[in-house]
Amino acid sequence: MALDLTGRQRAFRDELRAFYAKHVEPGWRERCADFEELGRYLLDWERVLAGAGWSVPTWPAEHGGRDADAVERAIFTEETARFDAPEGLNRLGKRLVAPVLWQYGTPAQREHLERIRSGTEVWCQGFSEPDAGSDLVNIRTRAVRDGDEWVVDGAKIWTSFAQFADWIILLVRTGAADSRADGISVLLVDLRSPGIEISPIQTISGRSEFNEVSFSDVRVPVANLVGDENQGWAIVRSVLQDERGADYCLARYSDIRRILTDVARDVSAAKPASAVHYSRLGTDYARVYAIQVLASDLLERGQRGEAPEGLESLLKLYTTETWRTLGDDQVRVWGSRYFDGGPAERLHDYAESRHYTISAGTSEIQRNLIASRILALPSGRRKGA
Repeated sequence: MALDLTGRQRAFRDELRAFYAKHVEPGWRERCADFEELGRYLLDWERVLAGAGWSVPTWPAEHGGRDADAVERAIFTEETARFDAPEGLNRLGKRLVAPVLWQYGTPAQREHLERIRSGTEVWCQGFSEPDAGSDLVNIRTRAVRDGDEWVVDGAKIWTSFAQFADWIILLVRTGAADSRADGISVLLVDLRSPGIEISPIQTISGRSEFNEVSFSDVRVPVANLVGDENQGWAIVRSVLQDERGADYCLARYSDIRRILTDVARDVSAAKPASAVHYSRLGTDYARVYAIQVLASDLLERGQRGEAPEGLESLLKLYTTETWRTLGDDQVRVWGSRYFDGGPAERLHDYAESRHYTISAGTSEIQRNLIASRILALPSGRRKGA
């Protein structure tokens, strides 16, 4: 993406390039024999990033970040994709938990920020449940006040990296069973607490990025309540906007651009090369680079306070559907060989292209949000549902 950079932005880019050139190991994915080893590698990388001041470039300087503007965020993504650099293990802590603590946390709760920045404390997110996936107002995990503690019972599912995490930001019901959005609270829970069990879930990719986390009489200090009791839905909405917003899509862009390079190499190597494949490849290039343009535009609007509600859903839908299209195009080029002896990393990429249309809000949910918040169409939800 061609940009007319300021002196500060050019210095930002040059410093990042020098860091990546020195520290990114070519073929780092292949050197990790299994998902557990990959997790340890990504955790070590978090600390390398933190030591060089690149852990949280988008954070405010007062919290150890670089106050990166919209262009610098685009530069960060572009260079990360160029060097195929790891994202790190603590992306949920840095991208989702930290903004909650800045806006809603107490001074004691904000003490977690430095540990998140340094990579010494890894976080996961406990929102979805076995019977409440995208419709979070139906959560059943319950927290009951008992003196100076909450007692938590229930289960969360699809919890990314929980097996490596130290803490979880947890959505619980503190109101009546039928209180829906009006009875939800947010707790910060130490995963070393008695009564917590973490069960990895093996996905179609063969990896166990997701987990089910169960809570049985887990005691959490009252001081770990974020914001006010039964007022957690506003926090949830802000988290969901960040989860599927510009930074999320820019992070996915790094993976998508790498896959686009693979598709282009496959098309060039196909014998005979298909005109249809080249046509689809041209479309793929346009879609992938549109992600960066749209995400950068959303960041700039956000910095000016002009981002319309629902635009993050449009970008999330476009990004994950583009990834799925790339997966389909890889299969078209390879044919049955893709699933019968094809490269393991590409099989993983294909599986990832499916689950990202579900995680952080399904494509169907995003279309509903676009319809209601951007197009002002009436909701399709039945009254009382």
